[in-house]
Amino acid sequence: MPSSENSEPAANASTDIAEQPRSRPKLRRRDEPKQLTVTPTQRRVIDHIEKTGDTVSAAARALNMPRSSVSRIVNLPHVMAEMQLRINQRIRHGSLVAIDTVSRLAQSGKSEYVKLQAAQDLLDRAGFKPPDQKLHRIEGDLSIHIDLS
Repeated sequence: MPSSENSEPAANASTDIAEQPRSRPKLRRRDEPKQLTVTPTQRRVIDHIEKTGDTVSAAARALNMPRSSVSRIVNLPHVMAEMQLRINQRIRHGSLVAIDTVSRLAQSGKSEYVKLQAAQDLLDRAGFKPPDQKLHRIEGDLSIHIDLS
């Protein structure tokens, strides 16, 4: 037997919907960073500095912008994050080239010394570095007395 709540006519369903509180957009907590996107002008500055390695002053001159504007742009947190992301990508790419070079030298270096150094470097980076040898020195008199009685 159905309950009395479920047997109400469908006309009441529209009033139930109207009585429900409206959902609010999710608010950002004060300590959460605001997600900003890089504007075209900011991207121009980032691209120029990444490509040329210019200082803020040199980039401002090259882009025909006030130095203060370029300085403000490069100090914005989301611009710094974008620049850091690009730096990390370049480092990852450079590390692939570097490991390829060292590997090639280990296999076909001109001298035995170059091959040895490259091979040792590869082993070190793979975690097979020999332990550092430390000399432990104890100063003072040392006496041992054994009583077997």
